[in-house]
Amino acid sequence: PASINACMIGGIAANNASGMCCDVAGNTYHTMASMRFVLADGFELDTSAPDADEVFAAQRPALYQGLLNIREKIWSRPDLVERIRTKFSIKNTCGYSMNAFVDFERPVDILAHLLVGSEGTLGFIAEITYNTVRDYPCKATALVYFADFVDAHRSVKPLADAGAAVLEIMDAAAMRSVEQMMHYSFRVESEMGALLVEFQEDEEAELAARVAEAERILNSYRLLEPLNFTRDPAQRALYWKMRKGLFPSVGAMREIGTAVIIEDVCVRPEQLADCARDLQHLFVKHSFPDTIIFGHAKAGNLHFVICTDFSDPEQKRHYAELMDDLMALIVKKYDGSLKAEHGTGRNVAPFV
Repeated sequence: PASINACMIGGIAANNASGMCCDVAGNTYHTMASMRFVLADGFELDTSAPDADEVFAAQRPALYQGLLNIREKIWSRPDLVERIRTKFSIKNTCGYSMNAFVDFERPVDILAHLLVGSEGTLGFIAEITYNTVRDYPCKATALVYFADFVDAHRSVKPLADAGAAVLEIMDAAAMRSVEQMMHYSFRVESEMGALLVEFQEDEEAELAARVAEAERILNSYRLLEPLNFTRDPAQRALYWKMRKGLFPSVGAMREIGTAVIIEDVCVRPEQLADCARDLQHLFVKHSFPDTIIFGHAKAGNLHFVICTDFSDPEQKRHYAELMDDLMALIVKKYDGSLKAEHGTGRNVAPFV
């Protein structure tokens, strides 16, 4: 996660949080090997134990059978099984991890995966063991500036198809928030956008081929600066420092006395450009014109940051109306996720 310097494993697991490169397959739910948990009545279980399921059945039979009953009810309806699979095929931390009932058979595995993303409401995660993921040795990174924000979105699918590991998008407001760090050679205008692109491979030759294809794709768009895919660790670190610092950069720019709120929604990657435009229209409609948009474009995951004074009843009303419209947009129009990677939280809980 971008908050890597502050977050802890317990919070990551309890929110099923995820980061720049994990997409869906690399989150806690999918990479967890085992868990030791404590329930509210003091029952403790280590799921790595060979007899964990038998112990669970013997010591907490009502809970064990209750989980089986829910699973059976879901599997009795093929439409519901498919619905759950569809909802969790993209980033989705809204509510409980109901995909556990579809993905697993044993109640001990179902409960362990329900605890992931449950924000402390089902039990206490005392210990967790992960399966690690590869860190590829050869990497090339570019920060690409587009004259048109829509073009930045349009480039996402072909770049993803070309093997990009990272595709992080920024709108003009986000670009302005880090202007002092990045020293642009152009004046940032409202219609512009940027994309942080990274390829990660085992061999340099394979990396070079990926980069060449990416340059072919990107040069078909109107860019504000020449492309530069760098292997230099210092330059790559600067790009990542900028990206990880977007949220605190925006927070630092806000007026004294205002609060800063970040939300993250998810749609299918092919819907990203339309969704971003719809979000921008919503922010203008509800009097939040300075809201910034950025996010994990490859996963269809957009963040937006709003700074406002919640002691002002008018601002609270604007924000409440925005959240109502946001829910309708993401759920009804795009069939997406109201929360993608930060846990449900108090802001979205009323809509669950």
